[in-house]
Amino acid sequence: MRRLRPSDKVAILRYHSIQDPGRNFYAVPSIVISPKEFERHVRYFTKRYNVISMDEVVDCIREGRQFPENAIVFTFDDGYADNYIAYKILKKYGATGTFYLVVGCIGDEQPLWLAEVYQLIKFTTKGEFEVEVDGENHRFRLTDSNRYKVMRDLMWLIKSNDLETRARVMDQLRSQLKWDEVRSKLPDLPVMLSWDQVREMVQNGMTIGGHTMSHANLPNAKPEEAYREVQLCKQTLERKLGIEVKHFSYPNGGCDIYFSEKTEGYIKEIGFLSAVTSEEGLVAFSDHYFSLRRVRVGKLNDVLYRIA
Repeated sequence: MRRLRPSDKVAILRYHSIQDPGRNFYAVPSIVISPKEFERHVRYFTKRYNVISMDEVVDCIREGRQFPENAIVFTFDDGYADNYIAYKILKKYGATGTFYLVVGCIGDEQPLWLAEVYQLIKFTTKGEFEVEVDGENHRFRLTDSNRYKVMRDLMWLIKSNDLETRARVMDQLRSQLKWDEVRSKLPDLPVMLSWDQVREMVQNGMTIGGHTMSHANLPNAKPEEAYREVQLCKQTLERKLGIEVKHFSYPNGGCDIYFSEKTEGYIKEIGFLSAVTSEEGLVAFSDHYFSLRRVRVGKLNDVLYRIA
């Protein structure tokens, strides 16, 4: 259909983890795609579509000109170590991608709280636990069949609160679910990209963007904390990599509110040129720079259906 009726919109594809599901020890299964499936995506799109960069997306919107026909952008949130595999596959096919990094977690300098929640719930031997948030106790019972639901419920609860609450909840989880015991079950492998890997990716044509310092929910953070999460993210990336960082991705898609007019103002003031969301849809050349929609990925046929 696209050969007969080319699209004048761009599909910004939203990936997270590129990992064999059997080797995954840090990401919820819904955001994991195997390297084999990802290569299938890249092989297909580089042959039949125009793979463009976020820079070109912004330039088209600025100038009010049409995107190339059947245009797509590969984007990746968080900065998992397995994104290095994605980079190698993109490079193999002469394609580029934009990698939005949780900067404070690169090199595993601090743990990515999402990965910790996954690990604690996945590998704990405890059958039940509770967390207290603003004087209210939330009780959870774990079975073999409900662990992923508990992960999602916990992540939603954490995303819906400020950074201090997040820290308190994580402390409660580590204590009750026996973090030392859980950690002993984990492979001695990195969760996040290293700075050396990121530098290599930049040198070979990949674009690096910001995704905050700690995967904070910006509307729920205190204003000064939200601003710092964005500002320090950009400053650190530019200092570490020696490049201008132009593009941003709002963390915590799936939560009720994860970006707002106020946080959009921070993105502009700090100097980013674009920001992508997790809202489903294609982008037209007349769309707004700081609330660009993306397309959730899965099996190739599902992606093709979403962008049809």
